[in-house]
Amino acid sequence: MKKHICFLFLFWLFLGHSQSRTIVSDWTAFTQAVNIENKQNWNFRVTAKIRKDNQDNGSNASLWCRIDNKDKSTGFFENQYYTKQATNEWKTYEIKGKVSASAQTINIGAFAQNNGNFYFDDFKLEVNDGKSKKWLEIPLENSGFEEEITGSSPWFEGIHSQKKTHVKHFAISTSDIQPFSGKKSLLIKGENLIGTMPEGKFMDVNGIKLYYEIYGEGEPVLMLHGNGQSISAFMNQKDTFAKNTRLF
Repeated sequence: MKKHICFLFLFWLFLGHSQSRTIVSDWTAFTQAVNIENKQNWNFRVTAKIRKDNQDNGSNASLWCRIDNKDKSTGFFENQYYTKQATNEWKTYEIKGKVSASAQTINIGAFAQNNGNFYFDDFKLEVNDGKSKKWLEIPLENSGFEEEITGSSPWFEGIHSQKKTHVKHFAISTSDIQPFSGKKSLLIKGENLIGTMPEGKFMDVNGIKLYYEIYGEGEPVLMLHGNGQSISAFMNQKDTFAKNTRLF
């Protein structure tokens, strides 16, 4: 009996760690983790091709990278979301850095925020020992997304391989629509995310331009976010309140 209980407990733990959870957010990431312990103190560079369909709704897509050290600290981090703007044409984006002295894993990924169709292709990881000009490529699995994405894929949704996270309102798949090379690319599709909806409007209040969205029918309810926040602060409340109220 004790053996059965122990087995069930271990199986529950396995499911808890291996299965992804679903959250509500206005961004998601799609990542591959690569062991890099034998390249400590080397230089590295990561490149990828990125484009997006939508231009003027405040959305963006980017390349990101993080190095995890053996003691679980962060040896390097960069997300180009706030520094590079994706366009509707394929462009090459690059992140450069140095592998930390106690590095264990390098995480390379696609990042997308808000509504839109975001395309990624031809991820590449290269390293250099600092003594020569030659860069050595470390092969990434399915780097051009020619193979379908499955549950056993080395790519995972989220930013930590042990905490796989599915984000509601985002769908991740391969696409055959104008890939950069080959027959397919990665598509991250964001839909029905408040803050960049087509129904959104602006009003001028005392010389200030305010953005707002309206949902539902009934008694009016006004939601005002705190300083430094945005309309996305109400992503978890919108659907519930919109069932019975006129939500602003």
